[in-house]
Amino acid sequence: MKVLLFTNHRSAFLERITYEGLVDNIGGNNVKIFKPNNIPVHQSMVEYSSTNNIIYENEMLQRIDEFDSIILFNSAYMNPIFDKVLEKSDAKMFFVDGNDDFFLRHIRNNPKIILYLKSNVLTTLYPGYSIEWSIRYLYEILKSTAIEMRSGRKYASKWGIPISIAVKGQDKLVPFPLTASKRKVVRAETRKDIDLSFIGTLNVPDRKRYFIDLLRLKNEKKDRSLYLSSHKITFQKYINIIKRSKLALSFRGVNADTYRYWEIPYYRSALFAQRTPLAIPNDFVDQKSALFFSSIDELRKKFDRYVLKTEEWKEITKSCRRHFVRYHTPKMRVKNFLLPFMNE
Repeated sequence: MKVLLFTNHRSAFLERITYEGLVDNIGGNNVKIFKPNNIPVHQSMVEYSSTNNIIYENEMLQRIDEFDSIILFNSAYMNPIFDKVLEKSDAKMFFVDGNDDFFLRHIRNNPKIILYLKSNVLTTLYPGYSIEWSIRYLYEILKSTAIEMRSGRKYASKWGIPISIAVKGQDKLVPFPLTASKRKVVRAETRKDIDLSFIGTLNVPDRKRYFIDLLRLKNEKKDRSLYLSSHKITFQKYINIIKRSKLALSFRGVNADTYRYWEIPYYRSALFAQRTPLAIPNDFVDQKSALFFSSIDELRKKFDRYVLKTEEWKEITKSCRRHFVRYHTPKMRVKNFLLPFMNE
């Protein structure tokens, strides 16, 4: 199997884990990354790959028939040869939404594209979604107009299908959640001297509300170690705090899917997450492989049971890590959601 990754600008995280998962499953020699002529290496996905994986424009068009599958990423449509690739190739086409685009571009109207893989697929619409959707819709319309004027290529007017339809069950739409990349190597940390931690910007109302309640909890439990930060810190310190935590908190951010949800089990802490309507096949299970809450009262009760009164957090941590490795590494993402369709 030969696979071409067609991207253009600086890669999004979902693009990198797609590449990583493909290499782990079918080998690096079978994966090629298109390198646009006008984009520096440090601004494209090729900086994360071997030089043997890079294919340039002229060579790619000449060898287009060699590829069994082509994976298109968001930024690729801005390249003038995007339409040529769709026209010339009979390979199976997949679209991976690595930037959480507001519009579904080139999907419904192009029969060549088999699947649209997206991280933020919802099972139901959460409270306040319609307000957030309206604000983002206006923002994206203005942004798309500016892009059209600058680039001369059609944007929203051609592919303007709002993301509100990105709900589980839609034709061609497959949940493709984020995960943690093994490329992010950090030094080992064995201490578990933090009872509960949260690190993140307070960019949505839920986070602000929970953060205020957590500050009250920290004030009440002065004899316990709670690490709470709403400021930016270095990635190394962020991971160090997670690895030292018995329970690490994950709240929904601007989008339902967050890096933190996956980095917590990857770096061997117990995932303690706010329930969200995110569609996650083989998700963690409450009180078996993770802990979930829908209110500050539920958060307090589980913190009290699993940390303050017992050491049950230890088993949650172990099963959380096992579940992540079994279902949610980049290798398993690609194996479960992409390869079955490539092999059909």
